[in-house]
Order: sequence, then C-alpha cells, then structure tokens
Amino acid sequence: YALQFVLAILQIWVLAKFISLDTSVSGLCTALLIWLGFIMPMAAGGSMWNNDTKKDAWQKFFLTAGFNLVLFIIFGLILNVWR
Repeated sequence: YALQFVLAILQIWVLAKFISLDTSVSGLCTALLIWLGFIMPMAAGGSMWNNDTKKDAWQKFFLTAGFNLVLFIIFGLILNVWR
C-alpha cells in the first residue's frame, strides 16, 4: 500500500506539471487527455498481450482502464480547484 501511495503521489506531481504548462485547458481536461493518450493504451496493451481468454482480457482492460480513469478524474478535479 505504501508503494501504491508513493506512485499515486508521483502521478499527481506529473499531472500538476502538465496542468501548469497550459493554463487555457482545465485540470480535468488535461487529466482526461493524459489518460486517453497514455494510460488507456498501456492498459489495452497489457490486456491484449497476455495469455488470458478474450473475456478475461476485456475484463482486465476495463478494470485497469476504468480504475485509472476514475483516479485521473479525481486528480484533475483536485488540481483544478487547487490551482
């Protein structure tokens, strides 16, 4: 749990850096774009290139991508308010 917390702090820090680069885009929009461009494709790749059945691969993809989507939405909203 401690390592996962440290990794979440790292994600928040990187997202805050991205948000601070472009003030014309909201924190939530930046978080969604980062999820769409980086997180979701990595989750898809991780699900596609394993030895699971197609059903299990889709379940893992939706679980991983969905969890990260919710996480990045929360991060984006928090950083948007914080800014």
